[in-house]
Amino acid sequence: MGERVVSKESRERITVDPNVLLAQAQELARYIEALQNALAAAEATRTNIRTAIETIEAVSQEGGELLVPADTGGTAYFKAKPLDKEKVIVHLGGEYYASLPVDQAREKLEKRLDAVEKQEAELRKKLEEATRQYQAIQSLLQQLAIAARQAQQARPAKKESS
Repeated sequence: MGERVVSKESRERITVDPNVLLAQAQELARYIEALQNALAAAEATRTNIRTAIETIEAVSQEGGELLVPADTGGTAYFKAKPLDKEKVIVHLGGEYYASLPVDQAREKLEKRLDAVEKQEAELRKKLEEATRQYQAIQSLLQQLAIAARQAQQARPAKKESS
C-alpha cells in the first residue's frame, strides 16, 4: 500500500508507493553510474586530444627526439625522430587515418576537442539532473520511513489507552 506524504508547498496529499520509489532510485543510481563512466571517458579523451595538439605543436616547431610509448600502460618507450615534421597522421574514426599537414591536423583535433567538450557539458547537465532526482527520491523515502515509524509507535499507545 502507498503511504501519504504532505507536500509543504501545496498541503496536498499524494499517495506514494515506496516500492516504486525504491525501483526508481535504483534505476537512477545505475544511470548516474553510467553517466559518471561516460564523463570519465570523455575527460580522458579530452586529455588525449590536448596532449596530441601540444605534441604536434612542439614537434613541428622544435623537432628533436620524442618518446614513443611501446604500450598503452607506459611501461616502455622508444626514442624516435619524426621523419616528416610537416605532416601528421590523424585518426579519422574506425580504422581510417589520414596524413595531413600540421595546420589541418591541428584544426581537425581542435574540432574534435570542441565536440568532446560539448559532450562533457551535456553529460554534466544530465548527471546534475539525475543526481537531483535521486536526492529528491531519497528524501521522500526518508520521509516515508519516518512517517511509518511514527505510525507504528502511535499504534501501541492507542491500544493502551483503550
